[in-house]
Amino acid sequence: MQEVPEAVHRLGFQTVYRTVAVISAARFFQSPRSGGLNVDQLWRHSVTVAFAAQFIAEDAGLDCGMLFTAGILHDLGKVVLAGVQTGAGGIPMAGSVDGQGEALNWERATYGFNHAEVGGRMLERWRFSDELAASVKYHHDPGAGGGAARFAACISLADTLARCLEHSSGAEPVTSVEVHTALDILGLTETPLVCYHERITENLRFIEGMCRV
Repeated sequence: MQEVPEAVHRLGFQTVYRTVAVISAARFFQSPRSGGLNVDQLWRHSVTVAFAAQFIAEDAGLDCGMLFTAGILHDLGKVVLAGVQTGAGGIPMAGSVDGQGEALNWERATYGFNHAEVGGRMLERWRFSDELAASVKYHHDPGAGGGAARFAACISLADTLARCLEHSSGAEPVTSVEVHTALDILGLTETPLVCYHERITENLRFIEGMCRV
């Protein structure tokens, strides 16, 4: 039967890979809503980060497919923390880039670790590649990623770009310390940031379609 090879040929390998990756990862985000976590919003953000990570990886000469998958899974730890919290109160929404720092501080003060560390450890336990697990584990501190720092920096930058797009704050990435750290690690300049923003915007229809999977 030639149906599958023909479909791959017609749609393109990257489109098929994206679709399979999204469908496979969607089940991780199907836990009940708890702790004020908006799972639908988190899923849309994760798919947006996946696309941004792929674009950045292309320019940085990194594994686009692996980082697309890492982008989808980068906030998996938030789902876990929302499911296990007890009397700590609702998990604060990260919102903007500045709000992200406050949310991370709250997680560490409440649990002793943050969602990125939880997600990375889970992926290690599930025997995902070391690079993929590390890119999730260190995406809020890529400088601590050791040999996987460039992978973590890619997810870090993609995460920030997605948040800026979601909150219509196009200038925010340029002034973010986290962005400059990621750019330095990747050997990139600020110049591509506007291009990434435009490419993500151009793919919003596909992103919306993936979010309905």
